[in-house]
Amino acid sequence: MIVGSVPSGRPQWAVLERELFAAASRAAELMSRTYSAEDGSMRFSGTVGGLPDDRDGVDDFYESFSNWGQFYLLGGGRAILDAARWHWHGLTKQLGSLGMLTDEYERAYDWFHQGESFEMFGFLCAADPDDDGLATRARRFARLYTDPSRGNFDPEQGIIRAPHTGSEGPKYGFTGGEPYFPWSEDFILYGLPLDWVGVPDVETAFADPAAGRLLGREMWERMSRGDTAINLAATSLVMNAALLDEPGAAEWVRAYTDRWARAVTDEGILADSIGLDGQVGEYLEGRWYGGHYGWSWPHGLHSVGTALLVAVQNQAVLGGPNPLLDIARSTLDQVIARRKMVLPSESDGSMAHRWTMKWTDPEQPSVMVPYRRGDVGWHDYMPMQTALPTALWHLTGDPADLERLRVLELESSYSWAQWFGFKDKEDAGHEEPWLVFLRGENPSYPEAALQFALDECRRREALMTPEDAEGITDFNHWQHRNPISTEALVQLTLARRRPSITVASCRPGCGTGIPYVDAPVCPRA
Repeated sequence: MIVGSVPSGRPQWAVLERELFAAASRAAELMSRTYSAEDGSMRFSGTVGGLPDDRDGVDDFYESFSNWGQFYLLGGGRAILDAARWHWHGLTKQLGSLGMLTDEYERAYDWFHQGESFEMFGFLCAADPDDDGLATRARRFARLYTDPSRGNFDPEQGIIRAPHTGSEGPKYGFTGGEPYFPWSEDFILYGLPLDWVGVPDVETAFADPAAGRLLGREMWERMSRGDTAINLAATSLVMNAALLDEPGAAEWVRAYTDRWARAVTDEGILADSIGLDGQVGEYLEGRWYGGHYGWSWPHGLHSVGTALLVAVQNQAVLGGPNPLLDIARSTLDQVIARRKMVLPSESDGSMAHRWTMKWTDPEQPSVMVPYRRGDVGWHDYMPMQTALPTALWHLTGDPADLERLRVLELESSYSWAQWFGFKDKEDAGHEEPWLVFLRGENPSYPEAALQFALDECRRREALMTPEDAEGITDFNHWQHRNPISTEALVQLTLARRRPSITVASCRPGCGTGIPYVDAPVCPRA
């Protein structure tokens, strides 16, 4: 007897994608039921702030749902979009009642955190541009910066006037009240933000009240007015309105990125501050480093590089000249040029939680780059945040932009094809195995990434109990329950390209021009 069978024709990655969409949608519905009030706000019994005019905390509420609109755009059902919109309105009302918003927008805070707050709203606008209520708000929010009468933007100098800006205009200082050293002892690992003002070390700033007051006054005087590179992230708020045909929004993005393109060192590194009179390092005695959320502040490259690439991508959407593009390249190149081989156990890195999960042998040296710069020089060595050069290459498709990634891969102590299962609030960090997959050398990546996202969704769903929703005073709590993961879906449902890597990528200066996929071993090695 002959028995025939017909293959289903359904690859495992496709099955996992559909399972992930279904499971995440169910878990999101449970999250809403478990933790939300009837208006979409969160069941919260804690307080926000604690200092006069404290501005911190808005982002942590919105971040719990930041990628729900994106999930809908990638293929999720209409219910997830409706839930995201319901939560945004509920959270906005809740934060207004907590005194954190004015006219539905942050009163004044830095764009490291405003960018995190904006993500939820931005995806909502992209998911439903026909929602007149969202579109009206998007235009109103953008005018906080495009309309000089709001005070945040100085059209004469072409700069944003302070690191803390928003619906109440620029606010100088880090909170209200007297200047103080605005760090808790938990941040002692970051070291001094200004290592040249007369305080010997950060431990002294905490132990000696006089030293702490001195450092606090210096920080408030030198870091809390004028423009800062992290403000480049504000181009997303204005770009959002430009996509909704707000008059003058696109022109503002172009003009603002052009202004920052003139704030660059001779080596091609983006500076991190511009004073109110338009001078780079105006309050830092001419230094190109030392600004708020700049090269000396936590987290250095992570914050400056991200804001820079956000602005580059926004300008790319508009088309035309993009002067920050080459500055992004040269900034990354200058950081990577200072790489060195470091034992993980001997790294002075301040964000170890971002990369320790990747070490199979902590005593095996690997390539690290400096994230921060002060008078002490470049420091804070950690593995490169590969999301930055990956975003640059993904935007341009230029083989030269892939080159810097290949250099880093060759000097890493772990295989970039290896899967490390983790999910942080950024829902990122797996650019390395994805790049190897695009190269055609990591065929199991789709299944590994999707299966992990599915397992993590189910793990978080299991935590969502009525007891878990009682007495919540930590506004980060719900971020650790959000079951929606979009990293793998973004990588695997959108267009893919197979990078053309030349042998020059496997050994700097080789230059044979033979495709790496055809010659995995450099003939000059």
